[in-house]
Amino acid sequence: MIKPIAATLLLSFASLSAHAASTWRCDYIYEGDIADSHYVEANSQSQAMQRTREWAAGQNFLIDRFLGCRPA
Repeated sequence: MIKPIAATLLLSFASLSAHAASTWRCDYIYEGDIADSHYVEANSQSQAMQRTREWAAGQNFLIDRFLGCRPA
């Protein structure tokens, strides 16, 4: 009994780890009505949004609103 449970837990952890470091595409609007996208490496949707905000600030513009972030 222990081996099948351990194997299941190991597979579950492996699938979480594989999803953890992935490329995300974030769609956003800036300057009121300009839509664009940016790709970023992140562990979650919230981290992808934060990294996209930081990238935008480095490019000297602010994101007005996000349309969404999803794994690319």
